Amino acid sequence: MSFLRTHRYWLLPCLIFVLGYLGWTELTRTRGAQAVVFQPAEKDCSASGPLRYCVSRAKGGTNGDVVYHLHGRNLEETIWNDDTYYTGLIQAEWQRTGTLPPTVVTMSYGPTWLLAPNGTQPDSGLLEDFMKRMALIEEELGEPERRLLLGESMGGLNVLVAGLTYSSQFDKVAALCPGVYALSPFASFQEMKDAARRNGANGWKRQIEQRRSRG
Repeated sequence: MSFLRTHRYWLLPCLIFVLGYLGWTELTRTRGAQAVVFQPAEKDCSASGPLRYCVSRAKGGTNGDVVYHLHGRNLEETIWNDDTYYTGLIQAEWQRTGTLPPTVVTMSYGPTWLLAPNGTQPDSGLLEDFMKRMALIEEELGEPERRLLLGESMGGLNVLVAGLTYSSQFDKVAALCPGVYALSPFASFQEMKDAARRNGANGWKRQIEQRRSRG
């Protein structure tokens, strides 16, 4: 009793603090990913050389257009029907508005890739391969009414490369949050160093040293 009597003025603030902490923890705790409700498209996945792709068609039919979807970094060709990704929101909106959607072909060369044109570097030439594989896919799908490009992040950069290089081949290009730089991945060491300094890139010294050690 003497302890409570001595510290009674602290009990109420402590109780308020504990209850407030518990309430805030409950309000801000992670409750999992928010998922959108929609009817997923029918999906048929295949491969052509190094390219993996999935053809997605709405069960209610399509409008004759073909959208080539190039995914972001560390994703894959199966992402179109993910109910936690923006592609699920797109499908849900089409269904809500009664819009007849296009056929969607999600294409992937792996978790990280760049549609670099033919050059002297061993990783170049993917742009020409992409255009060749697209033509092979259309031999099976048939010629579309309109051919469109859609990509986000890494895919946004890739659709810009393809769309600007082969502008006559595409009716529309949608590049979402593309990583656009005035620097080629095949630039010289000095150009990369200057760009890192100019843009204040975090950890540029360590990245440059790693590149130098690889020759």
